[in-house]
Formats: sequence, C-alpha cells, structure tokens
Amino acid sequence: MEDHKWRCLQDLLSRCAGSGTASDLVAEMRALEAQARACYSERPMGMDSAFGSPSWDMTG
Repeated sequence: MEDHKWRCLQDLLSRCAGSGTASDLVAEMRALEAQARACYSERPMGMDSAFGSPSWDMTG
C-alpha cells in the first residue's frame, strides 16, 4: 500500500510540476480533508491522522 501511495504522489507531483511547491500541494490536500472523509460511509480504521501523517508530509 505504501508503494501505491508513493506512486500516486509522484503522479500528482508530475502533473503539477511548476504549479507551486510540495508544501503548497500538502496545504491543498489538507484543505480537502473534510470533503475526502465525507466520501466514506464509515471512518476507515487507522485513518485518524492520515492527512497529517509523515508519509504525506512534504513540508519538512
């Protein structure tokens, strides 16, 4: 699963090249957190802090 997340992130970054920094993209993703969580009928296990997890945190 971790490999899949990294492939998705790399794909996203390649599509957004020149559109800002990785920190800008992380901020945008965090801004969409409530909307993304609303797509689940139940709270996914282990996802309490997924949007702020080190695996996605590119802000340093």
